[in-house]
Amino acid sequence: MRLEKVKKIKKGLLIALVAGVVISQAAPAIHSGTRAHADDDSNVDDTSVIMQANEDEEELLLNISEEESSSETSEAVTDENTDSATPGDETEPTDPATPGDGTEPTDPAAPGDGTEPTDPATAEDGTEPVEPTVPADDTQKDDVAEAADPKEQTDESADVDSALKTAIEAQPENEAVAQELAENPANAPASYEQDETWYPVPSGELVPSPVIYRGFRFWTVAKDYAFATADINILEDMKASACAVGALEQDALCYILKSEDGWYYVESGAVRGFVKADDVVAGEKAEGLKAVYNSEAEVLSNVSDTEESIDTVAPLAEELVAKEDNQAFDYYRATVYQTVVEKDYALPAAGMVNIREEAAEGSRVTGVLASNGICYVIADRDSDWVYVESGDVRGFVKHDQLVMADTAGDDSILTKEEEDYATASESIKPEENRALYYTMTSIRSGVPDGMERSSILQYASEFIGNPYVWGGTSLTNGADCSGFVQSIFAQYGYSLPRTAAEQSQVGEQIAVEDALPGDLIFYGRAGHIYHVVIYAGDGQTIEAKSRRAGIVASNVSYRNAVWAVRILDENQATQFEIPDGLGSVHSYMGWQKVTMRGSQQYAFRESAGMAFDPEGFGVVDNRYVIACTTTFGNIGDYVDFYQEDGSVIPCVIGDFKNQNDAGCNAYGHMNGDCIVEFVVDQNSWYRSGHANPGTASCHPEWNQDIVKAVNVGSFYD
Repeated sequence: MRLEKVKKIKKGLLIALVAGVVISQAAPAIHSGTRAHADDDSNVDDTSVIMQANEDEEELLLNISEEESSSETSEAVTDENTDSATPGDETEPTDPATPGDGTEPTDPAAPGDGTEPTDPATAEDGTEPVEPTVPADDTQKDDVAEAADPKEQTDESADVDSALKTAIEAQPENEAVAQELAENPANAPASYEQDETWYPVPSGELVPSPVIYRGFRFWTVAKDYAFATADINILEDMKASACAVGALEQDALCYILKSEDGWYYVESGAVRGFVKADDVVAGEKAEGLKAVYNSEAEVLSNVSDTEESIDTVAPLAEELVAKEDNQAFDYYRATVYQTVVEKDYALPAAGMVNIREEAAEGSRVTGVLASNGICYVIADRDSDWVYVESGDVRGFVKHDQLVMADTAGDDSILTKEEEDYATASESIKPEENRALYYTMTSIRSGVPDGMERSSILQYASEFIGNPYVWGGTSLTNGADCSGFVQSIFAQYGYSLPRTAAEQSQVGEQIAVEDALPGDLIFYGRAGHIYHVVIYAGDGQTIEAKSRRAGIVASNVSYRNAVWAVRILDENQATQFEIPDGLGSVHSYMGWQKVTMRGSQQYAFRESAGMAFDPEGFGVVDNRYVIACTTTFGNIGDYVDFYQEDGSVIPCVIGDFKNQNDAGCNAYGHMNGDCIVEFVVDQNSWYRSGHANPGTASCHPEWNQDIVKAVNVGSFYD
């Protein structure tokens, strides 16, 4: 193993030596690759009153009481004001004469762009030599290496042998860490992903790479209907030659989940994959077919006395490749189908229980449930083999190996608090488990952190136009105000009481003016709560309003609103929404470039310690050190950057981008397309001609837009 390591290091240094001789003096290029990107109107509930709305002067039918409220109307709480960083604030933390990145004022390189001004060989003033330019891409780097004379490569290789031996023997601890990571890259938790690519050994302290949380659970989104214009295939990738994973006949239904570069990522039945945008009709052009299928559904519902809709009468895709083998299945983990089920508790009947990949003895074990463990029945409750979930372990357990409650939601079998039970230990990674997506449902939603509010509003808006039915909870066939709220929130794992009066007592009570999108606002009169709406922001609501109006988008009736309730789990961190289409390009800069003593950047590096992971990324507290604009926080702040696929890149701000640069806005360089600039080891990255992060040879999974940033704290806290 030690010899193999030496060979790897020698190869890297050899490439660096050759590249250093041949590569031109132009600045490192920033490149992105392809961007992954007859009604009774006298009632609302059991008792009602007609009120005149004050803003729009429309008649509003309001329920005096879905159920008698047991408490008087509460006083609204006082405002809770929190400060957040202001986008566009381009103030520098240091003296006006000092560059924002903490480098010396005489350094001609633009702060934070990862460039160096001169050839290392020309440095004669005693300062640290600067590095050659990074080639525009890996192909360019390989071409340079191939152009070098083989004899020269051999001679240079021989010259560095003794240096390699000395360097390795001088850093035994670093070598041990590096070998451990190389030999066991899968040691990270199963729901995380860790890169295994090797580059020349970085200088300084060597630490493990930060891990990127990806998760596997799905979340529910609104339906965006599309219909095939002819018989077409659903493909596994965005290219015509890709494997066909499903087939749509002409006029068959699919749902658009994501749009990218002339392609749609769609789902239809059990099939998920890509279709050319030109091969389907969507939006207004799809309204004609929607009307046809809706008419068919209405007729069928009347004849069969069943609940039918466009989704049950329109033809769906034929599955050509099983979802377990479809590489596109979890490309984007949004779905129009149900994703959350009520907790159905189960405990081991006796001793430890194996959770298996298939409903068969002898199949691979995905995890082990200890005797003091708990699991939840997700599917096949009455079958010989039950599909369960425990923590991130999913699979099958023999029915007779479990003690199960009589019905879902019944916790009578628990002898202690739910959180005091252990969850299953993982035997394999979730992504290796072929039973992982036996069903897309779970006991909790996979909606990315910080996107829950917008997701709930998007999902609720899907049902606008559907009927109001007193006592109903059906989002399609009809619900009353509280039934609508209950059913929407249930999709995201929140179990709410049935009536508006009861719902008003759940969660955190806040003043109406403090409501955020996704919070609930309650209307009251004479001590009674009679109506509930979902606040959509800017004075707007989504609500099941009345028998006459149905489920609508409306306005808050501030005259009748008494208080609001916050149900959603609140992250107190400062959040920054990123405009669409930004953040897919990443650059880098050498951490050694921070040389201005007295700057915040220099002080942070000295305090945190200049440590790098095996790839040469600067790392502090299991976070990537980055440069960004002052929009996202201050030096030392922890910032999580959320990508389109829901994965999170954990970062800590070690430097600032120069916001006076041409093309730099509040979000980053290139008019905001380059938000994150990774701080790296100058010695290994510059000399090796390293590709930019987010390109084919360096974390290609980062080649996607950033949708949100969350400042979650500080190194100095």
